[in-house]
Amino acid sequence: MVTDDNRSEGESRRARIREVGPRDGFQNEPETIPTADKIRLINALGRAGFKRIEVASFVRPDVIPQLSDGVEVLRGIDLPHDVARMVLVPNSRGLGNALAVRDLFEEVALFVSASQTHNQRNINRTIEETMADVKVMGKRIVAEDLTFCAVIATSFGCPYEGKVPMDRVLDIAEQFAEAGATEIGFGDTTGMCNPAYASRFFTAASSVCPGPRSRRISTTPAGRVWPTPMPRSRPTAPASSPASASSAAARCRQARPATSPPRTW
Repeated sequence: MVTDDNRSEGESRRARIREVGPRDGFQNEPETIPTADKIRLINALGRAGFKRIEVASFVRPDVIPQLSDGVEVLRGIDLPHDVARMVLVPNSRGLGNALAVRDLFEEVALFVSASQTHNQRNINRTIEETMADVKVMGKRIVAEDLTFCAVIATSFGCPYEGKVPMDRVLDIAEQFAEAGATEIGFGDTTGMCNPAYASRFFTAASSVCPGPRSRRISTTPAGRVWPTPMPRSRPTAPASSPASASSAAARCRQARPATSPPRTW
């Protein structure tokens, strides 16, 4: 059965946008953007209607100096009361720094790569080390009554290892769900996914992790954000909640093979 607006019965057309430009975009700029300019942009995004904005990242300032003013940005922004402020943290140390200003945000994002090589180059840890820390951080996030969001980068392919097995990604997702995540994002870090595989993937993901909301993050290495089409012929496939970025600079810093040493976040 097809409805008047061309939707299959039971199909969702609702998209929940998480704006990541102020974090994922700014961290890739060669120069450090003035704090006041960041605040003006984030306030404008809130007035434009974005309901979830990734505002800051609690990473080492010597590694990503572009985000070293995260606390100042959080204190300086003035957003509508219904806009959720999110921060990204790489490890327990970063989470501790974030919780020192707990009243300035409502959501926390934790991340890992589904590729061992990518994870090592991105945060200088194995997947196992990262997920062990996730279990610890998850308890702290839940105890603080914060929304716990997870991001699994290179879920659909890795620039170093190529194809990433679906079972590995879903195992990581299950670990995040057990740690308390209420949303799990699967990152198409290098733009290697396609609609047919996405349909099979999210059908499998919904059975492995029926509780958390799932979504696909679709960003190419060049920084362009592409739409995430889902086949209308598959009404049983779970609807995803894609993230978007206003900045064309939003991209993973390790999306392409590099000769630089691993970062320690």
